[in-house]
Amino acid sequence: MKAAVLRKFATFLVLVVGVLAGGQSAYSAATPDESNLDEIRQRFRISNLTNAKVRLDSYGRVELIGRYRDRADVQTAFSIAQSVVGVRWVAPTTPENIEYIAGKQEADCKFLRAVGKPCSGEAPTRPQSTGPERAVHAKHALVVGVGEFANLPRTSWLRYTVRDAEAFARYLTAKDGGNFPRSNVTLLTDAAATRANIESAMDRIAARVRPGDTVVVYFSSHGSPLNDRANMNIITYDTQAKPRERVFLTSLSDDRLADFIERMREAHVLVILDTCYSGKAYEKVPGFLASGAKDLFLDEDRELVQGVSSKALSYIGTGGKHPSGGSPGAVVPSTLPNRILISASDASQRSWESDSLRNSYFTYYLIEGFQDQRSALSAYQYAKPIVMREVQREKQEQQTPQAVFMPDGADLVL
Repeated sequence: MKAAVLRKFATFLVLVVGVLAGGQSAYSAATPDESNLDEIRQRFRISNLTNAKVRLDSYGRVELIGRYRDRADVQTAFSIAQSVVGVRWVAPTTPENIEYIAGKQEADCKFLRAVGKPCSGEAPTRPQSTGPERAVHAKHALVVGVGEFANLPRTSWLRYTVRDAEAFARYLTAKDGGNFPRSNVTLLTDAAATRANIESAMDRIAARVRPGDTVVVYFSSHGSPLNDRANMNIITYDTQAKPRERVFLTSLSDDRLADFIERMREAHVLVILDTCYSGKAYEKVPGFLASGAKDLFLDEDRELVQGVSSKALSYIGTGGKHPSGGSPGAVVPSTLPNRILISASDASQRSWESDSLRNSYFTYYLIEGFQDQRSALSAYQYAKPIVMREVQREKQEQQTPQAVFMPDGADLVL
């Protein structure tokens, strides 16, 4: 009896925290039950996930356990569970509950190493610097804006993401702006912004970068629902939305971006993410959101909004090592490379576009901050209060840009 009371109280807290954090309507009163778990298990069998298992955690959420071949299988199982009970009612995975089948080279070595567990696969390595260092440090950038999507309905297309990317690229290459060599700035928009093209551009930068160089990566696009590690993938032009798990498997993953940053070695890196997930963007994709008589959270999922949290930024910025992150104010040791990650909104907020500005609020005011202040820290501190004020004034919504500065007090002048 006491355990049942505690569980009900925990569920109540989840509901209250979700409403306060996200500004959304309350979840359905009914939580997942054994019939939902049975349906998930049946779908696992159909998908040949023979060793995947589920249970309810202490908050009443569905939790993945069992054995998996690789992270792709974990994400497939995670997506299946979301499709049955709704996005909010599936808990992020933990390494204690997930076991990878021994001997599989495609096992998620990075995740296991990050938590101190052995891995049978090959560890990702960072390229060694070759040749003499340049007398002058170079600047490199990848700028991506996706407003049209090959596999999403036109109603989910974005109006100003390409303008965002083009405006940021112009600032980077302007002589009175970032003064990046045009040959060192790769701009990918719409049909050119496929996952393969984006990853190829990242690999080219990684091959060229040397200690002391500056690397800037900017994305303006949709985000995915939070994945199995409570992080967000970035939707590319060719991301597939059905079957549902293909969103995780065909978008730019958090691991790919984290690995890219890890390969930068002694280079300084700035990552800017003008992305968020909105259930409305996917509501016309058959089978993407939960559907059917047993699926209790369909309406709530359509209204669901998720942004990139500071924790997720820290995960990406350190190659997946889950640090405490950094904050402005301290002296930066000259021997350490700077890692700065900035997102347009908080974990439960949307990144808004402005019809009057014809850009996103975040990108517009961030560029304005760079033009006035030059440094990443100053530009962020300039843009954040204006974005919060203008989105509240024009949209009556909350949008709070987030940033992680590593090490403490890190900054970059563009």
